[in-house]
Amino acid sequence: MNKEQKQKLLEQLHSDELHKKILSSVKNESERRQVKSFTDEIYISIIDSLTESLINLEENNDNPIPKE
Repeated sequence: MNKEQKQKLLEQLHSDELHKKILSSVKNESERRQVKSFTDEIYISIIDSLTESLINLEENNDNPIPKE
């Protein structure tokens, strides 16, 4: 995943209402930055891992997964 793709995913995450509510519930600015950093890292990691898994599944399977 390149830098632009990561940035786009993070923008989507940051615009999510649930994510906004979670961040706004943290009162301490330092803790808010830690939560934001953690969620950013986890989100990108999960998306990257799932993408790799799907690619591997497609490559190792005679019946590719339909792209919908």
